[in-house]
Amino acid sequence: MTILKKTCGFLVILTSLNGHAQSSDAGGATEPAKGITSSQPDMAPPDAKAAKKAGKQSNQALQNDVRRALSRTKGLNVADVTVHVRGGAVTLQGYMQSQTQADQAAEVAKSVKGVTSVTNHIGIRPTMGS
Repeated sequence: MTILKKTCGFLVILTSLNGHAQSSDAGGATEPAKGITSSQPDMAPPDAKAAKKAGKQSNQALQNDVRRALSRTKGLNVADVTVHVRGGAVTLQGYMQSQTQADQAAEVAKSVKGVTSVTNHIGIRPTMGS
């Protein structure tokens, strides 16, 4: 009896696997590759993951380049400025002491190789003495 149960179980598994591998359209037996391809969408994500990771690394590298250029510019205090990068587009956020400094920060960011656009959301925070 145990052999009969195991055999039936094995046949059920084989039947379900065979049915899963066939194409859903009428020509399933003549187009097995189509059925397998459509039932395995997991083939694309490794490439998508790699592209996403490369994009993040590229954004991080450009962010570091912009931050370095800003910090090396004399007369700019970028302690209260954050730099966000997405696909070459840079967004500057935070506060500076004057509009001149905010404008200069945007120009410095635009001059960095790889930057495609700059959005300047730097606000002006007056000094305590003025």
